[in-house]
Amino acid sequence: MPRVCVNSPSIFCYICGQFTPKCEKRPISPQLARCYQAYFKTPIKNENKSWVPQVRCLKCYKYLTGWYKGTVKEMPFGVPMQWREPKNHVDDCYFCLTNVKGFIKKSKNSVEYADVSSVYMPLPHSFEIPVPKLFSRSSSSSTEEDCKTPPFWR
Repeated sequence: MPRVCVNSPSIFCYICGQFTPKCEKRPISPQLARCYQAYFKTPIKNENKSWVPQVRCLKCYKYLTGWYKGTVKEMPFGVPMQWREPKNHVDDCYFCLTNVKGFIKKSKNSVEYADVSSVYMPLPHSFEIPVPKLFSRSSSSSTEEDCKTPPFWR
């Protein structure tokens, strides 16, 4: 796919796929990547590809880190946005076909997102996609440090 996308992938969140204004986007930190893997049971994939967003939105950050800390019960979805390389820019590029021109933080909820085969939209929690449990903290074998730092963060 040699042509450049109409919209830069960096204005969309890797996790939810939504338009992310400058004031809300940040790079994906190693800490957030670990929270992502713990919640969705899969690592962040294709992060160095040009057709994948390299940022996360503030909302996804708050949900994932809040879930890890135990202050948020769950993400709004159980399966995150899944990114695949688009076949072309005419009818299969999420970034080209999602019109975000003129949208700002206050109006971003009005964006209509493209329904293309190169992405799988987030799926809500259901019987088949339950809310994950972080990990169990066994009082008999854990130390004070174990309770502060989950095993996958060490």
